[in-house]
Amino acid sequence: MAKKSLLAFLPAIFSTMCFANEVTIGPNGYLQKDGKSVFVLGAYNPPKGMDTKGVAGLGFNLLRTSPTPESVAECSEHGLWTWHSFNLDFSQNKESLKESIRSSVEAVRDSENLLIWESVDEPAWTDAEPEKPRNLPEPLTEGYDFLKTLDSHPVYLNHAPRNTVQTLRKYNSAADILCVDIYPIFPMDLGPMYAIIPPSQPGYPPRHGDMPDNSPACVGDYVDKMKDVADSDQAVFVVLQGFAWEALNPVEKRDVSKVLYPTYEQLRFMAWQAIVHGVNGITFWGLSYNDNQEYLKNLSKVLHEIRGLTPSIVATPLDYRIEKDYRERGSSISKGIETRMTENGKTVTLVAVNASVDPAAVSFSSLPMSSDKKVKVEVVGEDRTITPLSGSFGDRFDGLGVHIYRWTTD
Repeated sequence: MAKKSLLAFLPAIFSTMCFANEVTIGPNGYLQKDGKSVFVLGAYNPPKGMDTKGVAGLGFNLLRTSPTPESVAECSEHGLWTWHSFNLDFSQNKESLKESIRSSVEAVRDSENLLIWESVDEPAWTDAEPEKPRNLPEPLTEGYDFLKTLDSHPVYLNHAPRNTVQTLRKYNSAADILCVDIYPIFPMDLGPMYAIIPPSQPGYPPRHGDMPDNSPACVGDYVDKMKDVADSDQAVFVVLQGFAWEALNPVEKRDVSKVLYPTYEQLRFMAWQAIVHGVNGITFWGLSYNDNQEYLKNLSKVLHEIRGLTPSIVATPLDYRIEKDYRERGSSISKGIETRMTENGKTVTLVAVNASVDPAAVSFSSLPMSSDKKVKVEVVGEDRTITPLSGSFGDRFDGLGVHIYRWTTD
């Protein structure tokens, strides 16, 4: 075979040089790093007292850090992508902001493990005056446009669990990734705190979000809201709870009886419900206030489970209307079993979460499954299998329970 000329290889060489660190948003909303879909599991900061290696060991794949070559190199050493935040509000001090942003971007933009930039946090909402925006959308869009002249990596913008859809849409031009934070685990007698809505009437509990459901199952509601806010070419993330509310108070003002961390079951439910609702990435805020070893062990278990199932998560959902037949339990089914099903190769994965705080028993049918009696359904992480009957099977769920089923198709 004749040897190819060097010119024949130049396009491939040029492509590798120019796009080795390309990050885009794919048609299904997941970030694509060098053409491969990824599911983001990000930490705003390491847990209290933990180093970068420890963050990677917990199961995260992304860490927000300072935009310095040293910080980026440290993350790269431990297999973490990086995320860097800027003040992109160009309503004042525009020239000094430009100089600062340019300097930081130029310092790290060529790093192989750079994944995203971040704009200001919760711009549409102010705690003491919730109807008043902290930052107007137009100056944020101006800052976003300037950043994009320096680098093409996606820009992340997080909203509070407040405001109307119409208001939040005004900020879409200032970001590529839209996010919402929701932290629903706290004691019902929690005292006044920043970002907590006080009881509207005597006898009512405080709230973090403003929707009717304030149980952990509100996570899916906020993901749905943010997907309604987002444009078709934007990704949607959710920020979950990496802390205990009362533990945010100084030690001398802290009531230890009110320090309440999410349990393993709550962490697992909130993460998988977000995935069922189609979220493209999950980040955790508040870990820098947290050295609770039980929480961190539980979080790590959830993160590693998600990492192990990432190929199924980023796969295109199967367009099947799964039939669900609930066993009578003596109560209404308002929020019931929510499902998301994907196929990766010949493996079908069905994630099912019980969005009710009450237990439920349900039968699934109309599944893409052979009626062959040899088919076995693996229940991931539970050391059990289910033998379906005529392509259907049933199972029981605890309140806010999660089951992940896998089986092989012909």
